Amino acid sequence: MNDYAYQRWLTRLEGIDLEIVRAAIICGVPLLEPGVIERVLHDEAWVCRRENAAAFYKLRGLLLMHE
Repeated sequence: MNDYAYQRWLTRLEGIDLEIVRAAIICGVPLLEPGVIERVLHDEAWVCRRENAAAFYKLRGLLLMHE
């Protein structure tokens, strides 16, 4: 992989990571706590501290894509 291709992929992945963080903040999901990401992947919305179904499902979709 050349440097240009590497930079393009890096930029895309950083954008995905940023959207993951934004969605987690909106619905109050503490991503860094143990087991929380697994719960989101298993569609357990009760981990949200603030109810926002759209943000939760966006977060879940991004995590599934990033996996």
